[in-house]
Amino acid sequence: MADFCERAGRTRATGSGGTDVSPGTVWADLIRDSRSLASTSGCQSGDSGAEEEQTRRQMFAYLKELEHRSRLLPSILATRAEYLEDPLGSRDVVVKAYSLSRDGKDRLNALYSATSLADLYLSELKDPNEAERWLSLARDGLKECGDKNDIAECDRLERALAALRAGE
Repeated sequence: MADFCERAGRTRATGSGGTDVSPGTVWADLIRDSRSLASTSGCQSGDSGAEEEQTRRQMFAYLKELEHRSRLLPSILATRAEYLEDPLGSRDVVVKAYSLSRDGKDRLNALYSATSLADLYLSELKDPNEAERWLSLARDGLKECGDKNDIAECDRLERALAALRAGE
């Protein structure tokens, strides 16, 4: 559950692809709920009770509504992947988000997807070769978009990759 609570606290949405993130929209509600989940009693006490499961179901319902309103957007897929329990399932969804981003010339979501995949391969799947591949794509993406926070994230992932390789 700690992973779920950590993810809830760091959900990010770019609003690209026509997604409206203004207050009162479904996407704004999703962001609000995912961030507030991190402060629920279940996340603070380690109790995986009904509050967490209810919020998880609510977030998936919001995502489904967004998919029906808009279309299948990379940002929706990437958000869905953040809350899946299965790391391999998450990987598959984010790979699809990356492909959609690249096909649609959505550089920022391609960058976010690549860093998410590098992080997933480092932290959960423990595959330094795949992590390096996705980190390289993220670094390439930084040439086209991103900011100092994205650079810092790639630097953090580089350090994690070095640490994982050192422990091999």
